[in-house]
Amino acid sequence: MARVAALSGSFRPGFGYQENVWAAHLARQGHAVRVFAPGAPAERRAAGFTIQRVPTRGLPRRHLFHTTALAPAVRAFGPDLILWFGPPQRFGVDVARDRRLADVPLVAFMGQNRQMHTFDWRERGAPWRGRALAAAYRLLRGPAVALAARRADRLVCNTPETADIVLDLLPPADRRAAAPKLRPTPLGFDPAVFGFDPAERARQRGARSGRVVAAVSSRFAPEKRPALEQIRAALEAAMDRAPALDALWIGFDDGPVSRRLAAALDRSRHRARVERRPFGPRAALAAAFHGADLAVFARPSISAQEALGTGLFGVLADGGSMDWLLTGPADGRFFAAGSTAALADALVEGAARLAAEGPEARVARAARARRLGYDRIIAGVLADVPRFTG
Repeated sequence: MARVAALSGSFRPGFGYQENVWAAHLARQGHAVRVFAPGAPAERRAAGFTIQRVPTRGLPRRHLFHTTALAPAVRAFGPDLILWFGPPQRFGVDVARDRRLADVPLVAFMGQNRQMHTFDWRERGAPWRGRALAAAYRLLRGPAVALAARRADRLVCNTPETADIVLDLLPPADRRAAAPKLRPTPLGFDPAVFGFDPAERARQRGARSGRVVAAVSSRFAPEKRPALEQIRAALEAAMDRAPALDALWIGFDDGPVSRRLAAALDRSRHRARVERRPFGPRAALAAAFHGADLAVFARPSISAQEALGTGLFGVLADGGSMDWLLTGPADGRFFAAGSTAALADALVEGAARLAAEGPEARVARAARARRLGYDRIIAGVLADVPRFTG
């Protein structure tokens, strides 16, 4: 069994981010996994692996870190494999530069997509703020991306557009060398939590028999407010046209976005057809998905893959970041990103399809989504790292 070091500047125990699932899955396989994350020096055990905090400076709220303490801590662990999640956060730069760790295979994970912001300051039609963000990103984070491209054995790219964005951030010589390392790989779901369970479906449906329930799952964070507002408006319009369509909102907390959204839902003419649930653990999210029929996402989200894992019909934005998640029309609909009318149309079409199909269609969707299970994704990535034999 191998010793695996996972580096993550934004690691949060208990969340469904890919670094959490990679660590838990590899630990279940018997590997010794240690997640290195920023914070006051400390160690703890969780989900079968160790979390080691190391001191940093920088701008934690912007996920921008500097440390010289990480490389010595990783060397002391003695890894056989290094997983570097989010090189643009710069947490891991000293590890990538460390000559004594140069012989250890390293896989870097990139997730840049244009739903975040503009990445090319030369982009025609981009607003000045977008150009400024792109220039700042290239200046502050671009060197870490280039370093990761040089050091990594493989560059896992988590959206269909990530590879192009990463290559554009690199100098021409690095671009040519990095191209063979790129491994486009979608985000996935933990199959130990998200799968289709007919008994759970029966428990969750309750009085919803004969209804079509659209699930919206998100952290109600400020940067997600425009997408959430678009979904709310589209659902309002779709529910006018589809009398059997209900809504399930998952992710409420005590923050300002939740309060604004709750107030808007209270004013809705369809408020009696709307259910709200708080942000909670992944098992609770999986249970909630079993009570729904379709899931709607206007921007990339970890829970998009998790929803598909339970067999939900996906209604997803076609903005370039989720375009590979559906295998065909039986699995969902894409809508024009940014268009509330197109999203409403997709919801109405999806509700009509789901109202007409039998329970076997849900089972088939969940089976097709198994390609996104992290057990398969992890096995595929590691099999593609020739220097790793663990």
